[in-house]
Parts: sequence; C-alpha cells; structure tokens
Amino acid sequence: MKKIDRFESCVILLSLILIGSISTSFAVFSSSLSIPTSGLVGVVASASQLHTDGMYIKDASGNIVYLRGVDKTDFLTDSTGNFGSIGVWSQATMQADVNKMKSHGFNIIRVLVNMNWMLTNSRQNWNGQGNRGFVDCLKDYVAYAETQGIYILLVPWQILGASGPGGSGQSGGETDPWGISPISTIADFVNWWGTVATTFAPYSNMLYDLWNEYHGDYDTWLGSGATSAVAQATTRIRTITQSPVIVQNGYAGGIDWVPGEWSWLGPLRNIVISQHIYRVSTFSGFQSSTSKTQIASVLNNTWGYDSVVGHYPLIIGELGAYIGGAWGDNAAEQTWHQNLLSLLNDWGVSYAEWIWDMQYNGAYAVQVSPRGSLTWAGQNLVNAIAAG
Repeated sequence: MKKIDRFESCVILLSLILIGSISTSFAVFSSSLSIPTSGLVGVVASASQLHTDGMYIKDASGNIVYLRGVDKTDFLTDSTGNFGSIGVWSQATMQADVNKMKSHGFNIIRVLVNMNWMLTNSRQNWNGQGNRGFVDCLKDYVAYAETQGIYILLVPWQILGASGPGGSGQSGGETDPWGISPISTIADFVNWWGTVATTFAPYSNMLYDLWNEYHGDYDTWLGSGATSAVAQATTRIRTITQSPVIVQNGYAGGIDWVPGEWSWLGPLRNIVISQHIYRVSTFSGFQSSTSKTQIASVLNNTWGYDSVVGHYPLIIGELGAYIGGAWGDNAAEQTWHQNLLSLLNDWGVSYAEWIWDMQYNGAYAVQVSPRGSLTWAGQNLVNAIAAG
C-alpha cells in the first residue's frame, strides 16, 4: 500500500469536506426531500426565541428547529385549561401534562383560544365560573413549557367564550376574526394582537398564528398586501416582539398563493406559512391516495406544496387521523397517517397533530381522555417524531 504523506492527507481531508458541503447544499423536491442531519433541535432544556432563515426555522443559536407536537383545545372551554377538574386550576397537574408531552418528544403545543377571554381574564367554563382567570393560567402554562424546551403556538379560534351552560353561545372559529363585539373591526383585531404580544413578550417560546382557518374575503385578509389585515396585525406585533408569526388562508387546501404574496410578507420578518391536512375532508383528494408517493402527488399537484416546501418556512398547524368511526378505523386511514408523517419528516416540515385529548366523540385524539394511553394515531405521531 502506498504511504500517504502529510500534504496528501490534507488534500484528501479538504476534498471530503468540500464534497460533504456540496452534498448537503442540494435537494430534489420529491416524496423524499433531503434535509440537514446536523445542528437540529428537538426537545431541549429551555426554549430560546425562534426566527426564520430562508426555508428554515432556527433558534437563537442558529440551530435548525423542527417543531413537532400537538394541538390543545381545552382553553377554549375552560379558563383553567381543564388539567384536572373543569374550572379548577392545578399547577401540579398542568406540569404533569406538559411533562408527558415532553416525554413523547413534543416540542410545540398549538393552543387555541378565544379573544374575549384574553381581554377580560375570564374565569368562564362550560359549567360556569372557575377559580382562576384565563390569562393568569395561560401565562403559567407558557412559562412552564418554556422551562421544558416546549414552544407555544397561540391561535385565536373564536371571538367570544365557549358554548355551553357557562358560555356565550358562539360556536366559534373559521370565520372573520372581527364583526362581533369586542372585536368589531379590523382595528380591534390589530389591537388585540398588540395586547397579546405585550402580555407574552417576556416569554421566549412564543409563536403567533393570526387566525384559525380564515374563510373570509381573500383581499381583506391577504390580497391587499401592505394594507391587509395580516400585514396590519403583524406590523403591530413587530413593534413589540420578533417572535414568528404564522399565516394561513382557508382550510386544508392550497398554499400556492404564497410566492405571489411573499414580496410584502417576507419583509415583515419571521413569517411562517401554515395549512391543515385531513384525509376525511371530501375535497382533500386523499381518499384513494395513501402511499407516500400518492400523498406527495396530491399535495404538490392539487394544493401547490411544491411551491412552498424547500422555499419558505412551513408548519402544518393541524393534521388529523380520524379514529372515531368506520372511516377512521380502517387500514387505509392508518396507512395514510403514517405515510403523511413520514413524508413531512422527509420534507423537513413542522407539524402539530389534532388533538391532545379525545373530544368530538373520539373522532380525533392523540391520547384517550383524560390523560390516558395513546391512541393508534398518537402512537404513529410519537413514532414519527422519534424517527425524525
């Protein structure tokens, strides 16, 4: 064997470094997009403020962060978050719940809220009045999650309180985020976000999703650019914090609008695009598409994902496996769910599963409520996060 001298060794080492750099700089968008395998962050000791850099979400140290976790809806119906008994705040039970999420590898919780409770620090719940205000409970939740390295994605789902005996009667969600007092106008919506950003400015683990599944006029929401509701609300948030702002339009549909709006969205800084994915939706196109290749084809060719993945930061704020009936309890739904999670991993996309505790007659759930064993969808989620 030829003896290799020191100069040749240096040349070989330099060549290997260059080859490695080049190989991680190029990726082909398909059903398996290449992503970096170093400098990635999952669950950490504490959460530092996030920012965007090209297609990536990064922490304060510049590490790429893939956000993977669950949606939590209990703050919609109970000011205390329903961590034990409805209307009764328990710090210990809340911490145990967060610890369980962390043990599953979750590093993000998408928390749905109503807007009025944020303004009034309401003690409302379905049964009447609880023992602690909504804002006080939510701040403690955020603070503890921060110490555990878990991010909170806060999203308004309705203006008024929850339906039910102690609620206001508004079913909430998926309409304009204004038009009902006290959020009567776009200006009220913008001011609400100013209040929220100020309230949670001390915490480094916050992300802000402007509204859940906007269904109103596109131009009012996005299409009017710098004068749109999205631009106005984000600009207000930017006077207070640089935490990421999540922008979504519609429900479980296309994101091919993003390149055309990025000329004004991008300069607002730290913008992350979002959309939701469900197979059960009759217009989704997934009914007979359950393999990774088929799922990728639907997302790219029908919903324009190839115009965003690999170009802009993206989080799937909700994805769900229907486990509550004949539709969900079949092999096709489980196969679709497993392959979707695997595909999103391949693409380097962040995601949150709908939902943490079993509700809506058990149609969607990560765990059997309250705080029980994992459902098959929950086990799929945990497996996917572990696989990276």
